[in-house]
Amino acid sequence: MKDNKSLLRVLFFLPYFHPYISGTTHYPFRLFTKQQEKMTVTCLTFKYEKNLPDSSEISPRCTVKRMPFFTRISKGFLSPQSLLIFWDELTKHDIVMINLPSFEGIFLALFARLRNKPVVTLLHSEVLLPPGIMNRFVNFVLNVGVMIQLMISKKIIIYDEDYYKDKPFYNQFKNKMQVILPPIHFEKPDAKYCDVLKEMKTKKICVGFCGRVAYEKGIDVLIDAAKKMNDVQIFFAGPHGKDVVGEDEYFIKIKKSLNTCNIAHAFLGILTEQQLASFYSSIDMLVLPSINRTEAFGLVQVEAMLHGTPVIASNLPGVRVPIRLSHMGKVVPVGDSDSLAKAIVELHAHREYYTQPENIKRIRSLFDSQKTYRAIYKLLISYAGKNN
Repeated sequence: MKDNKSLLRVLFFLPYFHPYISGTTHYPFRLFTKQQEKMTVTCLTFKYEKNLPDSSEISPRCTVKRMPFFTRISKGFLSPQSLLIFWDELTKHDIVMINLPSFEGIFLALFARLRNKPVVTLLHSEVLLPPGIMNRFVNFVLNVGVMIQLMISKKIIIYDEDYYKDKPFYNQFKNKMQVILPPIHFEKPDAKYCDVLKEMKTKKICVGFCGRVAYEKGIDVLIDAAKKMNDVQIFFAGPHGKDVVGEDEYFIKIKKSLNTCNIAHAFLGILTEQQLASFYSSIDMLVLPSINRTEAFGLVQVEAMLHGTPVIASNLPGVRVPIRLSHMGKVVPVGDSDSLAKAIVELHAHREYYTQPENIKRIRSLFDSQKTYRAIYKLLISYAGKNN
């Protein structure tokens, strides 16, 4: 085994990280806890909750350092303290990776440029905050910061090209972009939790939603679709309420709407990977009714498909890709609850058609996490200039 000095030293930055749960945090968490390549990683993030430790190890080769901040602006952080930490950490690492979208990484990118350290960005999506003057201003500043970081980057890792082809900046950066499918792991279901979910099922059709309960997820559309049906219940897996920064009021609104309409439902909260596998195996279908392009792919779609569960998703760039690749579901117009209700009935009536063995085999072949880890390591080592 090589000593740490011979390993590729990666400095990774993202504003929120484990134990915060979202698609943009789960991807790097998997990447740095499961990968077996020859590198060490320091994840710089912010201490978004006071009870979190300043430092922790999430794997033998990945250390998380949580930086202090002065105040929050929307979901972002104002942290003069981070500037000194960025500058100091750059001396200890060979290459910088930045998780986008975020504004705060702009200073790390600029410092890396000054110190001649290569920057690679992992670009998940754009951010579209709810309507409002303040949110429009925050969105503008964030997008300017993201553009500067992309300009400094040597390479931009994306999930697929479908999401970016109609973006104004696509032609400017397409030569830097490299498609690497995200890492998806197949976990065995927890048998006891399967029994728990089975006991909870009271309706003919059990629809699952997996993700943060947040405005851009379009849960209102799913509720409107459920209103049009008599025998549907919804299981929500993932963080909600105060566990999702800035979305507590939205959760209260959703909960009130479910209760007012007498829609059978259960909020399961944050699940272990084995419990999540039980969730996918227990529901009749997964629904992603996203309403804007903050959602770029939907990793949970592929996780559900790996367990033989069909999916309905909004016809948004990127989000529609897993269904197009696998043929394991239906794509519906954005915000159209009538079409969503019809699709739910269709998938339930013809589930076998959408879950044919060849479809599941195709998706398992495409989403091989080890291929993802090897591709990212190969990319990083090529720009870091180390002879590993």
